[in-house]
Order: sequence, then structure tokens, then C-alpha cells
Amino acid sequence: MSFKKIRVNSYLIMVFSKDRPDRLERTLPYLKGTRHKVVLIDDSSKPDNQVAVRRLCRLCNFEYHGRAEQEKLVQKVNVTLLDNFISPLGQNIWSLGYNRNYAIICGLLLGSSKMILMDDDVIVDHELLDTVFRSLSCYPFVGVEITLMPDHSVVGHLYRIAGKLLPQYVSGTLLGINLNRVTHYFLNIYNEDWIWLFLENNGEMVPKVGSVKQLKYKPFEEWESKIVFQEFGEIVWDGLYYSTSPIKREDLESFAFWTKALRMRKQEIRLLDKLAIPTNLKSTATSIQRRIFDLHRELLPKPFVETFKKYFEFLDDWQFLLSVLRRTNNRNQTN
Repeated sequence: MSFKKIRVNSYLIMVFSKDRPDRLERTLPYLKGTRHKVVLIDDSSKPDNQVAVRRLCRLCNFEYHGRAEQEKLVQKVNVTLLDNFISPLGQNIWSLGYNRNYAIICGLLLGSSKMILMDDDVIVDHELLDTVFRSLSCYPFVGVEITLMPDHSVVGHLYRIAGKLLPQYVSGTLLGINLNRVTHYFLNIYNEDWIWLFLENNGEMVPKVGSVKQLKYKPFEEWESKIVFQEFGEIVWDGLYYSTSPIKREDLESFAFWTKALRMRKQEIRLLDKLAIPTNLKSTATSIQRRIFDLHRELLPKPFVETFKKYFEFLDDWQFLLSVLRRTNNRNQTN
């Protein structure tokens, strides 16, 4: 199915999925019948899953968007401008940060002014979707409360179970965005949603307008691979959260800043010993703590400094790309 040009100023819902048709079978029916355009960005790497997701989209009358659709769409853009912000769909790697950037590009190319980004494991009602879109007339970004399965990392779930909470922000699990207000791009690392929104909103709080349910999963299943993947983004988030306001570029490119962030993160991990963790999870928590301390023996400030030097180096290109897409949309609206 090819992309059809949608109405100028229409609202768009972008759903992200990767090799999880079983979850989509449970959640997509809740979106069926919405008066808003729904586009599913399928990053599935397995052909069988791509077929299954395409079938689900057809049943729900949603637009399916995979590798072939992506290749067709990016031909409308100067490809060299895209290289640092997106990656081809369907690879056997985690690419959610790149896919979020791609959703913003898609939205602008399709003439949308307001967009909801949502994950494939969210149960939402139509009234809430309308509320989010209405709220975007007043705020640049609008979030919701996540219930049933809160949006936490492995360590975050340990804290939650013990009755404590680590620093959090508004989740990208379901997030409303006024596309005319976007200035930053997503890093392709864990916590990409919190990091991006914090940079966009300069650390200010983002309004929430209701709640959605996120399907349950086993937070400690394959925990070792999860924490290896999550830890870098966890440290970046801690650095941002505890930074002085307004956020300064020179801080994010400073060795002293990330030395402090690493120290604060180690303190969070040390405190796992003090938490009232249930007996059946004590051994797992101890193993998680030891493994993260092992990771920190090799974690230095330099990769964090380099990440943000590169980030700001490409930020002008991203903002130029956005300006080109917005000018194109404005011309389409007047024609």
C-alpha cells in the first residue's frame, strides 16, 4: 500500500512496532475507527512479522509503512541531510531513536501539523486521542500517565517495586507533538524520549491529559542484555535531570559534567542494597547491581562528551531540514 496525500492540517497518529505482531493484535483494535489518520512504522526485521503487521494494518484500514515505503518517501528529501538522523527500516538492530526522527520527517512531508507518537503496546481510547490533539493548540508537547506497566528501566522497576522512584519525565509511550514547535532530534540511545523532550522543553514540566494502559511484560527477563543496552542512556538522563536550568551546551560537552553524572548514577546503584526489595528478587537485584558496577569500570566521561559534541554539530543540519520541509508544506497549503 502506498502513501496517500492526507488533508493539509490533518492530525496524524504514528505507531512504532518491531517484530511484535502479537502485541499489535491486542492494541490496534482500540485505534480502529478513529477519525485521525493512523500510520504504522514497521521496523520488523523478520519477513513473517512484516507480513503479519501489514495484514493487521489492512484489517484496521491503517497505512503500513515499511522499508519499501520509506525508500519511496525519502526520495523527496535531500538524502545527505538524512544520514545522521534516520536508518533503514527492517534491520536487526534497535533503531527507535532514528525511527522517531523519521516519524517527524514523515509527518511534515505528509502535511501534518500535529502528531501523536505511540508504541505498539498501548491501549488508548478515541476520546483521549482527541483530547491530546486539542491540547496541542495550547502546548507544544502533551503527555499522558502510563498505567498497568510503568515506563521504567530494569533498575527503575527495582526501585518502583521497593516503593521508590528514580528521576522520571514524560514518556514517549504516547506523546503529542506540535510539529511546528520541534527543534531537536532524537538520539538513538535508550531513554531517547525523555532526553529529547527534556532538551526540547528545556527541562520544564510537560502537561499530561489523561492515562493509557501499557501491556504488561516481564521487566527482569533477559535483564543482563537489557542493562548493557540501557545504562548509557540512564547516565545521560541522570546528567540532564540533575543539570542546572537552563541547560547549557558547554555543560553537556564538559568532562566535569559527565564525571558528576557518573558519580550520581553509581550512588543510585549502591542504594539498591538499601531498598526494601522482595525476597524473591533479592538475588536478581544483587546480580544486577554487580553487573552494572562491572560496566562502570569501563565507562568514562569521554563517550558522553563526544555524544553531545556530535549532537550539537548536527543540530544545525536537522533544523535546516525541518525548515525545508515546513516551507514545502506552506507552499502546498497555498497551492
